[in-house]
Amino acid sequence: MGSVNGAECLAAVKKLVFDEKSVSMDELLEACAANWQGYEAVQRKCLQVPKFGNDDDYVDNILADFYHRAQALVHSHKDHWGNGLQLESSLAAGYYVGGLTCGATPDGRMKGETVADGQLSPMHCRDRKGPTAVLKSCSKVDPLKSWNQLCNQKISPVFLQGEKKKLFADYLRTWLGFGNWHIQFNCQDSVALKDAVARPEQHRDLIVRVAGYSAYFIDLAPGLQQDIIQRTEQQLGASA
Repeated sequence: MGSVNGAECLAAVKKLVFDEKSVSMDELLEACAANWQGYEAVQRKCLQVPKFGNDDDYVDNILADFYHRAQALVHSHKDHWGNGLQLESSLAAGYYVGGLTCGATPDGRMKGETVADGQLSPMHCRDRKGPTAVLKSCSKVDPLKSWNQLCNQKISPVFLQGEKKKLFADYLRTWLGFGNWHIQFNCQDSVALKDAVARPEQHRDLIVRVAGYSAYFIDLAPGLQQDIIQRTEQQLGASA
């Protein structure tokens, strides 16, 4: 869990501590230990470091290197039949529980905040350059070298209606063209999800994709509901 956050943490350390030398390692550790209280300026710097999901090699390549090297190491160990072991990243909702028990991290994340879902999904609200940029970031993690990571996206429901359905079909072809392996979609807008929180009795049939499984939205824990609401709601354009 939290592999994307781990890559973003390494990117923050690389850029701020080693490349720019604008933050010392001790200061960064102290800021995380304090959950950024009194270190808000350091947190802002960490949040400004490139984030996964924006087609930025600075952080994307760190995540790819982490996954590829980790899988190679795991594969070097054999089972009883002599077969190399494989990483398995289908963690379902475990990412949310993991975040609850994790302290603040150098990517700018607060103590107890969820980590990125799906093991290849951008951290919510950090993918700001459109849905195709997310696909390009994901494509740098070769699934044949890293085994099994999934990406979740939230797409505005308007793109499943009328003439705009073609944009969604073209987007799926783009996903395939980049060599990506696994993607899942939520197609409920944030307005409907927020209304379901306020009036659950009116939305008993609302089903969402969490991470590796689907569930009735009103049955989810409040924190998990908020995590799904906070995911970036992507809009598809002609360029997708």
